Amino acid sequence: MIEGEHTVGDTNRGTRKRKINTTSKERKREIRYSNLDPDLLNFKNNCDHRSKRFECMELLLADIKIIGQNFYNDEKKNKNAQDNKLAQMMNVKEIKRQRKRKNGKSHEFHTEFYVWHNRKKVFVCQKLFSSIFNCGPRRIHTIVRKKMQGIGIKDNRGGDRKSKKNALKLESVMKFLSSLRGHESHYGRGKSRRIYLSSELNIKKLWKMYNHQVQDDSLQTNYNDAELDIANNLLESEDDIELKVSAQEDDPKVSRNGIGESSSDESSPEEPLDNSGNISRQSPVLVALPVTPLINRPTRTADSWMESSKKVL
Repeated sequence: MIEGEHTVGDTNRGTRKRKINTTSKERKREIRYSNLDPDLLNFKNNCDHRSKRFECMELLLADIKIIGQNFYNDEKKNKNAQDNKLAQMMNVKEIKRQRKRKNGKSHEFHTEFYVWHNRKKVFVCQKLFSSIFNCGPRRIHTIVRKKMQGIGIKDNRGGDRKSKKNALKLESVMKFLSSLRGHESHYGRGKSRRIYLSSELNIKKLWKMYNHQVQDDSLQTNYNDAELDIANNLLESEDDIELKVSAQEDDPKVSRNGIGESSSDESSPEEPLDNSGNISRQSPVLVALPVTPLINRPTRTADSWMESSKKVL
């Protein structure tokens, strides 16, 4: 190649794959679970207790800043990952001794909160714990309840809830489709890896074959049957049309178009006369023929479709 000459594709210009655009809902979720105050400019320590069990006063702002950075160090802000981190910093214990209370309900368990500082546990109160990790009492209560019940800490809000219900049915349909025999492609001269079904099969025939093969009612599928469609009741079969045409040919007063006409030579005694004695010519009247609904037509059973498909395949 001549120096300075440029040809297409001579350099690697990187991938041309389009980056996935995050929706506004995902961006808001990422902001919600990110560190909004990394420098602790708006941080307030609401601890006002003097208990020796807690060591809240031993933590400086620099220590709290390091704890927050370790908590939000994930690149992708995920609520489930943060909840699992919070659950690891909680000890849920049962109440061993019950005290009588005049007002209120007795507690069933007790929760201890702690943070890691200089490779040791520092027990803090719930107020400071909520301020450091920016989590409310409702979120803490949900984590504690799932930890007591032994349930995996996972956000169950939203998501796909319909595909799991039809998982067995989908597997059964895929198994049925894989059992069908196919033919090689005939759309080109060269060989192709694509496999096609017989041209005599369609969706409705496959649906009948599948429901006939599956014995379990819960695995059978529904299909918009054309025989139950209201619009198809207006259609007529070829046999009905032939019967109506033959009936019109036998009746001389009714033409094939269904228009009542009388001969010009002879007048029918049923035709009315006007005041001068002449025959009053009326406009032709359309004769409404009864339409046989499609649901009464003889249809082939699933067994016949199975036999015909086996012959084809």
